Amino acid sequence: MNNCIDFEDTVPLDSLLRHVLPTISNIPYELGVDLLRQAFTTFCRRTSMLAAEIQIIPQADVVDYELVPPENYQIHIIRQAGFKQNYIDLPQPDFWYTCYGERFAIVGNKYIIFKTVPSATRDGYFQVIASVIPTECVNRIPREISVPFGQGIAKGALAEALLYKNKSWFDPGLSTKMLREFSGTISAGTSLNLMNRGGSNMAMRARPWA
Repeated sequence: MNNCIDFEDTVPLDSLLRHVLPTISNIPYELGVDLLRQAFTTFCRRTSMLAAEIQIIPQADVVDYELVPPENYQIHIIRQAGFKQNYIDLPQPDFWYTCYGERFAIVGNKYIIFKTVPSATRDGYFQVIASVIPTECVNRIPREISVPFGQGIAKGALAEALLYKNKSWFDPGLSTKMLREFSGTISAGTSLNLMNRGGSNMAMRARPWA
C-alpha cells in the first residue's frame, strides 16, 4: 500500500451539491454540505481508500515521534510501515515489529516508538502508511475520490436527507434506493482499493514527540 492519495489536488466538497439539488432543490446549504461530509466520512471509513504516507526521519536521541495525518483528517488504521520504500504489513496495533533492523511499535495510532535510540540523525526516512478519514472540519475532497465516486457519495447524503420526517422532501422509499446506490459505490471503492491502491504519493512528516 505504498501509493497514496494526493491530498493537495482537491475540489470543494460543496461541489458535490450538484448531485443533490436535482433531487432536493430546496435543501439548505449548510445541511447539504454537512450530509455530504458525513457520507464522505462513511465512504472513507468503509473503503479505506484514503491513504497517506507519513515520513519519519530518525533523529539523534529521539525514539518517540507523533504521527501527523494530512490537515483536516485523522488516522483511522495504520496499514504498513517501511524504510526506503520497502514495506511490511502491520496486522495488529501496539505490537513490536522489525523492518530492516529497526525495531518499532505503533501506539494508539498516534505515535511510533523505536526500540533503539539513534546515536545520530540517519540518512533516509522511515514511512508509515495510514488510512485516514475526514474530520468534521473538512471542506475539500481529493479529486481522486470526487471524480469517480462523488456522485455515489452524494447518494449517501440524499439517503439520509430523505428520511427527515419534518421536511417537504421526506421520501423513505427513495431514501432506500439512494442508500442502495451509495452501498454500491462503497463496494466499488472497496474493490478498487483491494486491486490497486493507486494515486500519486502525498507524503507527510512526523513530528518528534518530546
